[in-house]
Amino acid sequence: AARRSLLKIWDKEPGKESTLLEFRRELAADTISCDDVINYAHALMAAEDADGGRSTLELAAVLGHEHDKNEVSFLARHTARVMADDEAYDAGVSNSTRATLLSDPDDAPLAAICSSLWKHAALLWSDVDEAFARSNVREATRVTATGKLRAAAVFTRVARALNAPATILYTTAVEGAPDVQVVCVSPPIVVFGSRLLEKDGISDLEMRFRLARAAEQAHPARIIAAGQPAADFEELIGTLWRVFGDGDSEAAEIGEEQHKRDEQIRQKLPVRARAELEELLTGVASLDPVRFRQACERSADRAGLLIGGDVDTAIRHSPD
Repeated sequence: AARRSLLKIWDKEPGKESTLLEFRRELAADTISCDDVINYAHALMAAEDADGGRSTLELAAVLGHEHDKNEVSFLARHTARVMADDEAYDAGVSNSTRATLLSDPDDAPLAAICSSLWKHAALLWSDVDEAFARSNVREATRVTATGKLRAAAVFTRVARALNAPATILYTTAVEGAPDVQVVCVSPPIVVFGSRLLEKDGISDLEMRFRLARAAEQAHPARIIAAGQPAADFEELIGTLWRVFGDGDSEAAEIGEEQHKRDEQIRQKLPVRARAELEELLTGVASLDPVRFRQACERSADRAGLLIGGDVDTAIRHSPD
């Protein structure tokens, strides 16, 4: 209410344009109401902010707004530029940008725990065939980023912009395989499905959205959760909780086979890793792998929107 009052007071005052624009942005972000979003879009249009005006108008349309003649004209004048397959993005995502735009409120404490564990990924996830079997990847063929596959060339630029770790690329033409799949193995593997193998199988915007999601999912804080089946991740977190956390009471209730698997993981990790995990789990009341996997999905969606810049594409192709 206070911001709306200031908007009315300052609306005609000279020199307040940038302040008004920021107020309108905050108001639209807080309320996500169609009226506030379209008012912010109009302010961006007046400022001739092509990218901002276009994306905010697209968001308003998703919220149910029907564009008027002026808005249609603006969109016609400021169409999204299609990047070349081998074109690099202007800048990469810094640590501060990642914390602001890509992190999620539900990341703690598992993001830090997974990042710590991934330092020793080669001791836990080094067998590619085993990782493929676990993730139901079949008939996969390795490809290079310098080959003729368009998706591979684009992924290299997207991954660099998102500061993703080095990954190995595969393709599979198996019917029903995901368009893009991340596999938890060291180093991480990204598998392209059949739609990305066809010349016109997928639009540029959708491809970049999906590739950016994969690049974010390959991040050390995300790959363990995003790159294997939910049940496997949940079992792993249960092991960490019993071995390094406050899960003594649960440890007494598990069967002998699970106890053996817990002990195998503990023994694979060096003493330094065990100490770090114990420290990270000190004072932690519980771990929620389901909630963290959902946080990883949201973060991947934000990465896709950041790279693709198209609200409608992000909404239509988000897994949720």
